[in-house]
Amino acid sequence: MTTEAEAKQSRETTTRFDYRGSYRYRVIFVVLRPFVRFLMWVLFNYKPIRYHEDKNKAYFILSNHTGALDPLLLALSFHRPVFFVASDHIFRLGWLSRLLDWLVAPIPIVKSKVDLAAIRTMHHELNSGRTVALFPSGSRSVDGSEEPIPQATAKLLKKLKMPVLLYRLEGGYLTSPRWAKHHRRGRMYGSVIMHFTEKDLETTETAELSRMLDQFLEANPYRSPRRLEIPYRGRKLAESLERIIYLCPSCERLATLHSQNDILSCPCGFSLRYEETGGFGQTSWNPEDQQWANKFPDVSSLYQWQLKHMEQVITPGAMAVRDADTPFFTDKHEKFTMTQRAKRNIKLFTAELRLYKDRLKFRDEKSGEIKSFPIREIMDITVIGPQLIQFTHQPTGMTYESQNKKPRSAYKYVNLILHLKQLDKRATEHATGAGNAEKQHVAL
Repeated sequence: MTTEAEAKQSRETTTRFDYRGSYRYRVIFVVLRPFVRFLMWVLFNYKPIRYHEDKNKAYFILSNHTGALDPLLLALSFHRPVFFVASDHIFRLGWLSRLLDWLVAPIPIVKSKVDLAAIRTMHHELNSGRTVALFPSGSRSVDGSEEPIPQATAKLLKKLKMPVLLYRLEGGYLTSPRWAKHHRRGRMYGSVIMHFTEKDLETTETAELSRMLDQFLEANPYRSPRRLEIPYRGRKLAESLERIIYLCPSCERLATLHSQNDILSCPCGFSLRYEETGGFGQTSWNPEDQQWANKFPDVSSLYQWQLKHMEQVITPGAMAVRDADTPFFTDKHEKFTMTQRAKRNIKLFTAELRLYKDRLKFRDEKSGEIKSFPIREIMDITVIGPQLIQFTHQPTGMTYESQNKKPRSAYKYVNLILHLKQLDKRATEHATGAGNAEKQHVAL
């Protein structure tokens, strides 16, 4: 027989899962929709294309991700509530988190780990007849191109067996670059571009489905032939570009670039002008400035060069002779916290952050206490928002975050740590292969 305690727990579980079925969310959606539509037009010149959904069906919506307000923009194409899967950090903002939950009831997910609780909640909401939306890349576009979509997403679609809509936002990156301090007003559209039925998902191979997600959710503005025709006007267009561009292509020094108004420059003399079209132009008629503008016509080209150059310079040979106590990067006044899923931040201390070739170290600026994480034990490191670093410590399973009030690049840490982990993995595989070969030779 079911005990009273078990019955109470069952009721609490059901209430926790089913509260998104409240009539309140339908009323809020209808009341706020016209106001939000007008506001998005004023701010971004955004035009949502209406999708005529079947009222008797639940949909699982997948969209590209370009800006912080993407959930609002997407929802304007539909006439019933859409429940979004959102990073759990928005549930740790006190009264603002409670207000968001009361208004739109987002589904929390921890970005830096496989979150089975979020998957179970999505499955429940869809089976209950409610529409759920997910940004499968899990992160806003950094340089204009969509962040990689995990192959497991296609497997999830086939497992859920629900109608799937692919939604694409165009013009979003140039309107609200992830690195920028201010948005720009140009032109934005949002629309459903693909509808998969349950039968489509059943008959489409997983690999082909994954390829289609990559193809249809890509909205890189720098590949659009019409980009140069549309100005995106705003204030201080280049400011905070150093959040993602941390390597000077001229002197090749790290963290020396500085942005002001529409200019990105380095003390060595390198400079580029960020223009209203979203591309780079020369800052003067100096032939060298023209050369840089020709080599790097946009943010994406400079960001991708930066990644490739880092891979070419930071090699196994270079790491073998590098001093273990010489950091790549150092940033002060970091707010170092430990997180509890969708609940709260536990501030540890204000830290000086340093990245070495084998570890990430946080040192308390007051007490001198040190918290050090070997590179090998850092899992699923990612960036949230413009510059918050989040990662999981593998042995303990704890999730940590590091934030800074001043503009500084979180990507210099994330990109380099991922590259160092890749080098370590290759070295381990090579050593294992060599060891197996030696054993076989001895056996012979």
